[in-house]
Amino acid sequence: MPANPAPAEATQPTQDRRRRQVYAEQIRLLYTNANAGVWVTVFAATLLSYLQWGIIPHPIVLAWLMYMLVTSSVRFTLARCYWRAAGTDTNTRRWANIFTIATGLSAMGWGAAGVLLYPEAQLGNQVILAFVLGGMMLGAGSVLAARPEAFLAFIVPTGLPLSVRFLLQRDDTHLAMGLLATIFTAATLITTWRIYLTVRSSLNLRFENEDLVVDLQNAKNHAEILNQELEIRVQVRTAELQDVLAKNEHLASHDALTDMPNRRLLEDRLEQALARADRQHHKIAILALDLDSFKEVNDTFGHRVGDLVLKSVATRVKARLRASDTLARTGGDEFTIVADVADPLGAQVLVSALELAFAQPFEVEGKLVTTGASIGVALYPDDGRGADDLRAAADKAMYVAKRSKKG
Repeated sequence: MPANPAPAEATQPTQDRRRRQVYAEQIRLLYTNANAGVWVTVFAATLLSYLQWGIIPHPIVLAWLMYMLVTSSVRFTLARCYWRAAGTDTNTRRWANIFTIATGLSAMGWGAAGVLLYPEAQLGNQVILAFVLGGMMLGAGSVLAARPEAFLAFIVPTGLPLSVRFLLQRDDTHLAMGLLATIFTAATLITTWRIYLTVRSSLNLRFENEDLVVDLQNAKNHAEILNQELEIRVQVRTAELQDVLAKNEHLASHDALTDMPNRRLLEDRLEQALARADRQHHKIAILALDLDSFKEVNDTFGHRVGDLVLKSVATRVKARLRASDTLARTGGDEFTIVADVADPLGAQVLVSALELAFAQPFEVEGKLVTTGASIGVALYPDDGRGADDLRAAADKAMYVAKRSKKG
């Protein structure tokens, strides 16, 4: 019957449009991750040059490093041009081709490293070279997985020369290393291909869902009464989903008992505070607060009262802080505070204010519960430059304070 082919013909434009949408989004993902790849390349190339400096002739090392820095600058500039043109330049394939070429140029540099920076008689530096190139391929597996031409243009030229170089030495050790390098390159390609399939499937599903919303909206023109009921249901469902998402988002970043930020949100706040301190040239105080003898509170009054005490502690401590400070619960009876301070004296003033919060007992369900707190302080940048170092320094100071109370 002549009418049968009509549905297939009707869906063909939709399929073509969806393919274009998925392709454009894949290219956008490539450019989203471009700068991360550039900075990793600059760091890794500089480090590799330093490690091979004493073994490979200096002109070769300098020429190779200069090539990598130039290609990285080109890739960085390309990413900036893409985002400036976003929304106005619809020639997605041209941007994809340029990106693939730039990626291939960078990969040629890494492949050249497998030859030019290969130390004939230094097995240890050969391993270092293989380790760096393998790391770059693994990183490319996630950064470039959105498009196969992109990760193929990087992984194959990066991994193949070193594998061949190993195999050409023909002794048992290098034959084994060459075989392993080849297997590693193949495994990286297979893994990256699977990531690519997952990304493509996710994007297809995303645009299918968007098309479904459009279809539902178009159905309104054909069945207004039915659509009104459907619209109400969609609105209710959307509101429920938004409410659930908002609650889940809040629960994911806050402690369920005290409703204070949890460790995940603390890490984000701390990173923001450190960046702000660098810009504004002031100090950050990280305070580790641990309740004293809290186990005795649970043993004496029960865990229900203990939980209520923790909530009261959070409320009382929060009242001693400024709105810009962060109080997070990071353990059973452990809290962490991030605050801007002018100097070490400002941090000590804050500690004294927090200690006063425990001067009076906590009244919970008609019971008076007394507990103290041991507080350790670390200052940025005095006690560390990174978040992990600062938390470790604050914890160490807190344990020192706790031991001093025990005599």
